[in-house]
Amino acid sequence: MKLFIAITSGAPHTTQRIIEELESLSIPYTLFNPYQDCESLKIGENCIIINRVSGISYDDSDLNLYMDNQNYIVYNDPKYSRIFRDKFKQYSYFIKSKISTIPSCSLEGIYKDKIDVFINQNSNDRFLIKPLRSNQAQGIITPLNLKDEIVRIKNSNDQRYILQPFLQKRREWRVLVINKVVVAIMEKTSRHGVFSILNCANSDIRLVAKEDIKPELTKLINQCIVEIPLFIFAIDILEDLKEEYKVIEVNNIPGLKFVEEVSGINIAKLFIEQLLMDQQQKTSVN
Repeated sequence: MKLFIAITSGAPHTTQRIIEELESLSIPYTLFNPYQDCESLKIGENCIIINRVSGISYDDSDLNLYMDNQNYIVYNDPKYSRIFRDKFKQYSYFIKSKISTIPSCSLEGIYKDKIDVFINQNSNDRFLIKPLRSNQAQGIITPLNLKDEIVRIKNSNDQRYILQPFLQKRREWRVLVINKVVVAIMEKTSRHGVFSILNCANSDIRLVAKEDIKPELTKLINQCIVEIPLFIFAIDILEDLKEEYKVIEVNNIPGLKFVEEVSGINIAKLFIEQLLMDQQQKTSVN
């Protein structure tokens, strides 16, 4: 069975780490761009695809390619990648699965009555406007005048945003899961107060052992592991000033740079080992 790595350009850090570990294990692989050179995938041929395409271009033709060919084994499952590429689809999934999350309202179509109801239901002084798809907190708007910003988006050619209350936070948590197992838990604290937009680059980060987190957080993490059918993913969780926990989002193409640096764990190698183990188990069952 052939191994492919789907990328759109170059080899970003996490892809490079995966390549390094594949080469150290003498495992052959092929890099390909699913939007340009999908002919390298032979129709009907069994192959494993490590998907490193985030989908922020809003082009899901790569997922269609995988779903149309049953012989492709893709990490992660393209059916669920389609959901977790999109913040509002994620939100709908969390609500259906009864996972505690931040209230969200789609701005696509800009239905004023619906938005007014949402704002009134979430009595909050501040709101965030987030792109449906983005990486590392890019493109998030913190409007000084919410109504003016909504009007601007309504009059633009791009309404692919969601509206959320801007919640005060004690901290955020990032939890990396591989094959239904928690690999690392990182606590992220802000350098800029309770109202802040965090990513790994602008946060103070420390590794926290599973036994040192609160039972409520453990319960939410375990619920996500049960309900989210992805092989590898990262959960971003907000802890508010009342010490209540809400899922911000799930990243189904998580980067490994900061978690490897903070944890000292060779996550790329662990991912490959778990992938091979998963394949062996599926082969033995078949």
